[in-house]
Amino acid sequence: MQNERIHILISIFRLTRIWNLIILAGAQLFAAYYLIGLHSVIQLKLLLLVFSTGLITAAGYSINNYFDVKIDLINEPDQVVVGRAFTRRKTIFLHFVLSVTGIAIGFFLNWKLGIANLGASIVLWFYSSAFKRIPFMGNVSIATLTALSILILIFVYPVSLAGISMYSTFAFLITLIRESVKDMEDLTGDKTYGRRTIPVVLGIAKTKIYTGTLILILMTAIWLAYFLYQPMPVPVILGLIMLPLAIFTFLLIKADTILEFSRLSRLAKLLMVLGIISMAFFKYAA
Repeated sequence: MQNERIHILISIFRLTRIWNLIILAGAQLFAAYYLIGLHSVIQLKLLLLVFSTGLITAAGYSINNYFDVKIDLINEPDQVVVGRAFTRRKTIFLHFVLSVTGIAIGFFLNWKLGIANLGASIVLWFYSSAFKRIPFMGNVSIATLTALSILILIFVYPVSLAGISMYSTFAFLITLIRESVKDMEDLTGDKTYGRRTIPVVLGIAKTKIYTGTLILILMTAIWLAYFLYQPMPVPVILGLIMLPLAIFTFLLIKADTILEFSRLSRLAKLLMVLGIISMAFFKYAA
């Protein structure tokens, strides 16, 4: 019985991508402490906001796994949970419970946050069921929601948009980069089931050019922010962001196999974490 419970718990963590949820929570808590200037992150209003965002995101991952089960059996057969640990009906039920709870907490805190959570839930449903099959649209929708996860802090804490806007832009662009890399990693399964992702439509070579262009835009935006506002010391920008981005670009140029694209996807996630850590050095005050 104990082993069965542990297995179910591990399956829930896989279904809802627990590590991604932890990164998301860390981004919001760091943003609240370092960008907004809260003296403590241990306050009910903030914790409920983080919890509600996590629930909405977990619901999105669960419904994505529901719709992607056949493709995942090709791309990530060892990670498939739907149809094994959870029936499709239980997955839908879990998605419903997580979404409704997250939306309800949002409205409890602030009607703007409630509407944002409701909108995010709707977008995540259509992303999984339809948007992922349309070139660029799926990636842009996920990148927008990632940026929104930082931006929604202003719904609860009325502060300057300066730092929040900078990091929302960073989150948007780095998510676009990671999603394009994941599309290259998942090319085989996507092509098999007729999904028109960017690599399926453009091919790997042109998708690399597209991804490299996004990296260039991100680097330009970071330096532009520095010259306009000097939000953090140059060594921090170089060490935490620019150098890892340069390494990522070099590996992207060389990447050719599923394993190499998988490593790039994990490196993109590391870039997200480094971006979160850089918030600790943010010093711009509007």
